[in-house]
Amino acid sequence: MNRLNLTIGLFLILMNVSCSRSKLTEISLNCGCVVTEHFIASTDDIENSTKKYTFKNSQLFDLGVSKDGFANSFSLQISNLIDESEKFDLIEIDIVKEENGEIQSKKAFTYELEELKKELPKYLELESFVSEFIKHIYNKDYSSCLEYIDFEDENEFKSIIDKVYDGLNKDYRETRIVDYKANGDSYSIFGVIKSQSDQLDLFTMELKGVDDGFVIISFDF
Repeated sequence: MNRLNLTIGLFLILMNVSCSRSKLTEISLNCGCVVTEHFIASTDDIENSTKKYTFKNSQLFDLGVSKDGFANSFSLQISNLIDESEKFDLIEIDIVKEENGEIQSKKAFTYELEELKKELPKYLELESFVSEFIKHIYNKDYSSCLEYIDFEDENEFKSIIDKVYDGLNKDYRETRIVDYKANGDSYSIFGVIKSQSDQLDLFTMELKGVDDGFVIISFDF
């Protein structure tokens, strides 16, 4: 079981704040790192106004989370927090590794806000689907779990779910996606199960879109 023990404390630093402090604090808790926000206005030299979010020293990358999938997921999470009154065109996700006050590496991903808003409903639907599956695991509701995945041997499936349950924190709070990749009707995610004490259990999952939602192809806890 991949697990992170996170003590966030006063990690949140805000510049030109638009999202509320509580909302960006939640983003910080989801990624396990410092998150800063900065607005770059349009000028004669810069055509599009940009909201830049910098994620510094996330531990998730040490556990296999990809930078592009991470940026995909958090750009969508951020777009869901943006007020309609805010006027800008682009979201930039900067992933930074810093040591002793010096930047060791940096990678930037830029997204059009309009395109993120189009993708957001599917992302939220998938996150809700995965979250319900995790809740059924916590409830040991085997029959409901089987509705989410095609698995022929019910007894073997029960054994798998029991092993997953035994490895999880028991003070469940919520499930969030921290690595998201979509290719047509195929989806690959890296999720975190958050406890009340903000401890994170991590898992991977492959899904496929179907007429009435999604079906789980595989998962690994």
